[in-house]
Amino acid sequence: MNPPLRLLSLAAVTVAASPSITAQVTATNTTIGAGCNAIYASFYELFASSAAFDLSNTTLTMIPSAGGYFVLAGTTTFLAPSANATVLALGDDTETTIALPAAFGFPGGSTTSLNVASNGYVSVGSNGTFHLPSASSFLSASNTGWWNWHDYNPTLVGGGRVKFEMRGAIACITWDGVWDFGGLSASSANTFQFQFDTATGIVHIVFQTMSTGGNSRLVGFSPAGSSLDPGTKDLSASLPPSFQTGAVDNAGLTLTASSRPILGGTWTQTVGNVPANATLGVDVIGLTDPGFNDLTFLGLPGCGLRSSLEVVSPWGPIGSTHTFVIGLPANPALLNNHLYTTAAVFVPGVNAFGAISANGIDGLLGNQ
Repeated sequence: MNPPLRLLSLAAVTVAASPSITAQVTATNTTIGAGCNAIYASFYELFASSAAFDLSNTTLTMIPSAGGYFVLAGTTTFLAPSANATVLALGDDTETTIALPAAFGFPGGSTTSLNVASNGYVSVGSNGTFHLPSASSFLSASNTGWWNWHDYNPTLVGGGRVKFEMRGAIACITWDGVWDFGGLSASSANTFQFQFDTATGIVHIVFQTMSTGGNSRLVGFSPAGSSLDPGTKDLSASLPPSFQTGAVDNAGLTLTASSRPILGGTWTQTVGNVPANATLGVDVIGLTDPGFNDLTFLGLPGCGLRSSLEVVSPWGPIGSTHTFVIGLPANPALLNNHLYTTAAVFVPGVNAFGAISANGIDGLLGNQ
């Protein structure tokens, strides 16, 4: 059960008055930063254009670890399709299913077949045949999938095809010179390969020469169903060194607002995912955003600070959530200014400092 709501006054906080404003200002909440200790089961990089794609001639390797994947720079090479490879019957924006000779284990289960979509993704079951990469669609896909999503057309005259063959225990699915949709020449060709090792569960995505044309691209992995968004990750910068995905999502310490910062009213916020062994919490209200996303130098790796410390109010953790209320004076001088909030909880042994922080909220003070 949450402690009684407490009204925090702004009487001690001085806010610079805005110029005279006669227009109505809509109060808004904007989430900034992210709570630390967050665990994500998915990862991806969304390239706004093919010209921005920087993974040509590299390999991405996913090794099963702790119920998720340990992801690192490639540990294998491209296996060129042999004369025995099967050309998959894929048209533009279509999919097909291939049978595996042995079960392939993946985070959350195993399968004896894989679904191959012409637009560059392989899944445990159908994830549709969409041609436009979208982070939200990727994160809400029905089935576990591995992605190099782009609008490919394996039917174009002069272009390559998608091929499948087993190389020992490894299922190789190769876009062998497949052209971009609308491609007109060999400069539109894309060659890359998914390797699924049925003996170990390891997955490799091996990129060869990739086109700089066509639409956007998304590379990554996501388990079945709705997943938390870890944000686009610069894979070329992250690999090396490496990173770990989780078996399940955990948003870390969160801060959400259930009302807007309207002058003369109350601004209600809730801290979520408070660890059971937390010993103390603090609410923080400030006039500026320090912009710190990683406080490793203070012993809080991956934790941020997105509110200055004008008001710091302690509370005793009871349960996994905590709600606080900020009373906003009906003072027109405050209109169109910003207040920033965040929270932190102290957790013994969680890191060198012994605390974790939540995301911040940027509140634009309005009168409607």
